[in-house]
Amino acid sequence: MKNRRTFLLAFLAVWILALYGAAVFAATPNKCIQCHTNDALMKSLHKPPVLPKSEGEG
Repeated sequence: MKNRRTFLLAFLAVWILALYGAAVFAATPNKCIQCHTNDALMKSLHKPPVLPKSEGEG
């Protein structure tokens, strides 16, 4: 009885890991990461405001 329960739990754990792993590899690439890691693209999307010379010093 104990061996059967152990086998069932191990089988269930392997099955869950296999299904989860398949979902991870089947996921489409994240567009956010592709854009947010592209430095030139990020700089082209936002122009920082011009600060007066006294701001941020000291």
